[in-house]
Order: sequence, then C-alpha cells, then structure tokens
Amino acid sequence: MTYEQPAVLSRLEGLELRARRIVEGWLVGRQASPYLGAATEFASHRAYVTGDEPRRLDWKVYARTKRLVVKQFHEETHLPCWIVVDASRSMRYGDAAGWSKFDHAATLAVCFAYLLTGQQDPAGLIVATGGGLRVAAPRAQSSQVEQIARLLQACEPAGDGQFAAAIRAAAPHWSRRGLVILIGDFLDQEDSLPSALGELRGRRQETLVCQVLHGDELEFPFEGLSLFRGLETPAEVESDPRALRRAYLENLDAFLATIRKACTAAGADHFLVDMRASLAAALTRYLGFRHERL
Repeated sequence: MTYEQPAVLSRLEGLELRARRIVEGWLVGRQASPYLGAATEFASHRAYVTGDEPRRLDWKVYARTKRLVVKQFHEETHLPCWIVVDASRSMRYGDAAGWSKFDHAATLAVCFAYLLTGQQDPAGLIVATGGGLRVAAPRAQSSQVEQIARLLQACEPAGDGQFAAAIRAAAPHWSRRGLVILIGDFLDQEDSLPSALGELRGRRQETLVCQVLHGDELEFPFEGLSLFRGLETPAEVESDPRALRRAYLENLDAFLATIRKACTAAGADHFLVDMRASLAAALTRYLGFRHERL
C-alpha cells in the first residue's frame, strides 16, 4: 500500500493536513507551544525565592542539605531534530480498513515536524527502508512539513527489520548536538537496539523512542483456528489462539521490558504508541510528561 493510492489519500485527507488538525486540536486552550526541539544544559543552582516554579526545585539537594535550591539551565535553541521512521515489512500490519503501523508512524512523524517547525526548530526525516535510507535534511521553514509528508507518502514498507542497523548507518547525520525521534515497532531489535542507542548518546543526541504497536499485538484477541505469519520472517504457525495467548502476552511483556531497559540505559525516553488511542491523546500524554520533567 502506498500513500499515493486515491483511496488512501482520501482516508488520510492528506498526511500534512491530518497532522496539522491533530496538533492544532491539541494546542487549543494552551498558552504556548510545547517545549520540544530546543535543548537545555544544567548550569548551576541558586537559592529558592518566592515565585519560583516548584518544578525547578532540586529535591535531591534538599534531601541531602535541607536547603531549597532551584536548577538553572543554559538554553540552546533551534537545535536540529531528526525524525527516523521504520519502513520495514512488519510496519505494514494494520486493520481491516487499511490503516497500518506505518500510516500511524508517518502521521506521528509529521505531527512532530509540524510542532518543531512551528517553533522555528529545524526538523529532518530519515526513512529506513529495505533499500536503504531516504533523507530530508533538517529545515525550519513551514514548507518542510509538506516535504516530509511527501517523502513518507512515497514510501512502501518492505524488507527485513534492520532498524537499529539503519540508525547506526545514519550516524554521519548526527554531527551536532540535537534531538532524535525514533518511530517504529522495534520487532526483533532487542539485541541490536542498545548499541544503536549508545551511539546516539555518544554523539550527544537527546533521544525519544516511539514504539508503535497495533492493538492486535498488544491484546492478541484472535479466536478459532488461525494461521499466523511472521511479520519479519517467513515463519508460519497454525494453531488455536487460546492455546498461545498466555505465552504470547508473557513474551510481549518481556519484549517491552527489554526495549524500555535499553532506553533507560541510554538515557532515552521510551513512549509506547498504542494504535487504539488517538494520536492527539498520545501527544498529550508524552508532551505533558516531558513538560513536567523540565
């Protein structure tokens, strides 16, 4: 399936337009755009004074010294953000209406690009396909959102899952400090993801891992004798799902725990994107979490 098919374009109403509606709806009632692309670096402490925001208090210092101090930061604005999207075969999985994990990931990518360029931060795109990398260099102009949407619409998910390898192959693009947003399902990447995230950390990239999973993958709701085909391999299994459900869900929990552990070890944020929830809700949850940490 490609984004250029008329039926898909009709459903999307244009990838860029869909993303803009999601983001603008999310921003309704907010006083300012979320702090996303700019980076901060700790500078020093100073004594707390009335009127300081409580979230700036350093509670670790208070626990040691019983003194209220606030953290001060150097701000580095307009740092480049690279959005990296997995376009391997497993991202083709979707619902009966034709909405796939790749569709969801692509829309999320354009949402982030819209947010970033809206606050004058350069956003770039790397799509990891079976045939290599497709790249749009970071730019802050509003037209960049259209370019990113167009590149994603031209991509067809295919090939084996080599997302972590693609991240390492893109290392030359991480030439200066910035933000990297990884969007994919990370299937079969448990062993290779830690080194890829370590490479990003070594290059001083703040990293967000958005793991997109379909409701079927999270619930295993199947009933009756079924034929299961591997998303990244040609393996097939015919079985009664009821005999597999408990073991599958246990393996899923272990898989997600491994991905979260790899993210924590590399200082990256892990954000599970459940396709059963709206992208507006997903953005609210993540950006609210990020705002509370700053």
